[in-house]
Amino acid sequence: FEKAEKFNPEIPELPDTLKVVRENIQYAKLLPQLKSAERLFKQARYREALPRYERVYKELKRPLILVKIANCHIALGDDAKGIALLEEAEQSGAGDVEVSEAIYNYLLNKGEKAKAKEGFLKVVGANKDAYYSWYKLGVIDLMDKKFGDAVQNFNRSVVFKPAFAPG
Repeated sequence: FEKAEKFNPEIPELPDTLKVVRENIQYAKLLPQLKSAERLFKQARYREALPRYERVYKELKRPLILVKIANCHIALGDDAKGIALLEEAEQSGAGDVEVSEAIYNYLLNKGEKAKAKEGFLKVVGANKDAYYSWYKLGVIDLMDKKFGDAVQNFNRSVVFKPAFAPG
């Protein structure tokens, strides 16, 4: 690492990249637990996935893991606990775009389209490259039969993440 830092000190991305590599090495021991949680989550075995995600989150405070924990609670019927986790993270400033998007996605799924739209607009206002928010705004436009706006928002989504393919 030191050699890379000395060899390319003018590359502004290098320190961040090296930090990620160091973190990946440090947290490699958590990967089997995380993969197990992901497998269980995809199989809709949320009760089993939840403690695994929680153990990983204790050491690796990543917003996407918190979103998975919240989604487990919601899938198990404890919507209030899941959303409270996300809102607490968002309000404390510990959250990330993914946390906010999870909250607004929840609202959209619960039929609170206006609140969801307002939230997604807030996200893209602060983070122009928030591809998932652009996608969800496109979905909302489709629901409102605003087809031209929907296409524009879907296009924005793909511009910021060309490989994005919702499933």
